[in-house]
Amino acid sequence: MNHSAETATERRKFNRMSVDTEVNLSLIGSNKKFTGRSKDLSAKGVAFTTSETGLKKGMLLEMVMNSNNADTPNLETVIEILWLKTAGDNNALTIVGASIKEITTPEESSGQEATAEQV
Repeated sequence: MNHSAETATERRKFNRMSVDTEVNLSLIGSNKKFTGRSKDLSAKGVAFTTSETGLKKGMLLEMVMNSNNADTPNLETVIEILWLKTAGDNNALTIVGASIKEITTPEESSGQEATAEQV
């Protein structure tokens, strides 16, 4: 298949999963904090919507994707904005596509679990 005839889905290296949860974001190097709503997640990227203005391609953000499950920790990452697209009534929302640069969630240590079992 020639490259121009490929769809975006065929060019993707990783499958996307639909994930609908709140995300807390902060601009690295500033005090700017805002929220959004995740749309999908893959091994190397994330898409979310936000009403925040002033975002630009190339910005680095810290993102916490909130888990709705007590057994699953929040996903904490550093992301880089790759693209932005306006959406919603009066273009009030921005859909943001970003690559995951780093996962910063501390791993559950087996030592903590052992301590809990010993009690």
